[in-house]
Amino acid sequence: MIKRMAMMTRRRDTSMADFNRYWLEVHGELLKQAGHVHRYQQNPVLLEIPCGVDTPPPFRLDGVVELWFESEAEMRMCFESPAGRELPVDEERFLSAMTRHDVVDAPQPDGGFKLLLVASSRPGEDGAKALGERLSMWSEALGGSAQASVFNPVQALLSRPNLPVEPVAASAFLQFVWTDDSAARRAVERSSFQKLLHAVAPEFAKLGAYLVRERRVI
Repeated sequence: MIKRMAMMTRRRDTSMADFNRYWLEVHGELLKQAGHVHRYQQNPVLLEIPCGVDTPPPFRLDGVVELWFESEAEMRMCFESPAGRELPVDEERFLSAMTRHDVVDAPQPDGGFKLLLVASSRPGEDGAKALGERLSMWSEALGGSAQASVFNPVQALLSRPNLPVEPVAASAFLQFVWTDDSAARRAVERSSFQKLLHAVAPEFAKLGAYLVRERRVI
């Protein structure tokens, strides 16, 4: 199985509501028409959680897309189909930036709401390892309430030169999954989680924390 994740930033002249509507009803439908996709999930951002004191947001992030393909051949057929070739053109209608990441696949259950931790490494350091080694610490700080956790180290980056801005690339993604919105919000509001987040943030070039809502499209 091949998995891709992409960090998306909406156009500044597009409201969050319009971005989410277009992403689901227009762009999402276009990708469905392209076919050859095993699983397609959209993750619009509900809340950005500060990782430090008086620091700018680490990423301009409005949503993350997750795509699974059965093989390289299926992925090529998706993006080389008529609808697939239209996807980059359509991105310009509602995005200012997108960075695609080829990641290590891991089993992912359907949830509903997720804490998404996005890390980028300092030069010469392994940010993916630093994030993954703390899996038990993150889980404990969240009160152990998540139904599952998913760790996706990044293997390769794919830029989108057709878009005007390139967001900071990630080294790894770590996700904690809940089926209930209120449970997810209580977990990320825990003081133990906030303290851990602020304590480890300086170890990364960038560390972002986002509460997102899952939308399973395919």
